[in-house]
Amino acid sequence: MGRFDFSFDEDFIKTLGTLAQVERYAPKMIDEALPIIEKRLVANLQSHKISGDLINSIKIKKCKKVKNGGYFGSVFPSGKSEDGTTNAEKLVYLEFGTSHQAATGILAKAVQESTEEVNAKMQEVFEREALKGL
Repeated sequence: MGRFDFSFDEDFIKTLGTLAQVERYAPKMIDEALPIIEKRLVANLQSHKISGDLINSIKIKKCKKVKNGGYFGSVFPSGKSEDGTTNAEKLVYLEFGTSHQAATGILAKAVQESTEEVNAKMQEVFEREALKGL
């Protein structure tokens, strides 16, 4: 739901040599950052807790390489309520509002609040993984 995109110039990657082995450390960078976003989202959902179903449904999907060569991991709600409403729908309603409920921007807020910590974690993992053996 929250999304981070980044790309590197090809010449820069060639200049880096072994440091540019993105496929070796990018998945680790993303996987170690996802729990930060999950924790922030769950914390922000606490004030909107009714049954706890939505909070308990928040899951992490580990990083995978996708068709365009990039890497993707996610934090998402799974499952549905007894009334048939999916937890993803509930989260969308909270984020953007409905005709009966004001928008909360809860996802945008979680991403914004976790960005600095996510960047720091990804930098830490990059340094640990990319600089191994140098």
